[in-house]
Amino acid sequence: MICAGCQRTLEVGDQYIEATAGEFMGEDIGAGMNDLMAELLGGSKGGKLIYCEDCTQTGGDFMFSTFYGDDDDE
Repeated sequence: MICAGCQRTLEVGDQYIEATAGEFMGEDIGAGMNDLMAELLGGSKGGKLIYCEDCTQTGGDFMFSTFYGDDDDE
């Protein structure tokens, strides 16, 4: 997986957040636009954007997950 923010490839043990583009923006932009944004930004996992820990801010509304190496793009 790669980060949609910095385009860095996540390594085993890296923390990340994932959400649709609409969830990140706090707006309902529809499934089609969410998929398009995920495709354009590259850091997608099942239509959701992936951002590494370095590209996120503390105190946000999103939870970190840990990349284990076997949950790459499905």
